[in-house]
Amino acid sequence: MTDHSTGDTVPARLAQRSSERPDDIAHVVIGVGQLTLKEWEHRSNAVAHGLIARGAKPGRRIVLPCTAWGWLDYAVAYIGTQKAGATAVPVPQQFGNEHVARVAREAEAVGIIGRLADLPSSTWWCTDVRELEHGQPQTPVSMSPSPVDDAEILFTSGTTGVPKGVAATHGNLLYTHSKPAAQQVYDRYCTRSLREPSLRRGCFCNLSIQRHRGSLRCPGTTIGPCLQQSSSTR
Repeated sequence: MTDHSTGDTVPARLAQRSSERPDDIAHVVIGVGQLTLKEWEHRSNAVAHGLIARGAKPGRRIVLPCTAWGWLDYAVAYIGTQKAGATAVPVPQQFGNEHVARVAREAEAVGIIGRLADLPSSTWWCTDVRELEHGQPQTPVSMSPSPVDDAEILFTSGTTGVPKGVAATHGNLLYTHSKPAAQQVYDRYCTRSLREPSLRRGCFCNLSIQRHRGSLRCPGTTIGPCLQQSSSTR
């Protein structure tokens, strides 16, 4: 783990963007609300403090059920988990609680950020973003991940078979940020499935990498009935 200001990681990139353009809209969920870069930074800091209070640390894995309507809280939880040094494990909530629980078991998760019924377990805790934020400071935590630390684990099986976890480091997730535009196009369409096989399924939650990348490079992401993404530059 490194100092908050060092290393090109997902949380460090958000901190940078937030300081440069705090009032830019990072995410908009139609009919729900929006999230600015500053709000994303501050709320994820609070979540990180809340997670550390629950024992989150490097090597720990936390499952993040995601839905379209809950995208704003999911975005906060995603970065907050990484700021706490833990690894985010996104999972589509639309697949049901049994699937969420199976992923939690397979990932050996210590917690689930989301209010889900019928998921009692002595292995993991279950809470929501608002509870983790409550009463916590919005200042940066004392440590953050390095580029070689695992940022997330996505479970994928292609179209058949049992889903398997595929890990990606912070360096993996930000790889295209450092490439020229032409090379990014090549990476996206020609080599992406080799570097990031977890994107092959195309389910909602596997859009997390694309959406977080896009919002950190060029806010903001709009989610509507068709999961439409739009970006604006200033």
